[in-house]
Amino acid sequence: MGIYGSRAICAYIRGSFSATTRYTFIVDNSWAGTFNDWNLRQYNFNTTLGSGNGQIKIDYVESSSHGGGGWK
Repeated sequence: MGIYGSRAICAYIRGSFSATTRYTFIVDNSWAGTFNDWNLRQYNFNTTLGSGNGQIKIDYVESSSHGGGGWK
């Protein structure tokens, strides 16, 4: 099961449903909740890289020691 959402949503789903493998991808912004057992964390939203026609917006993503880094 994969979950993408706020800390509160990830904590609810992770605590309410059992699965052999669970991955959580939290959106780390002003959404309420505490949840520290995440696999991936998204932060620094809409950061601009480059300039002119080469300008793009990105969000940073961090993996954790809880098996983060992506899915197969």
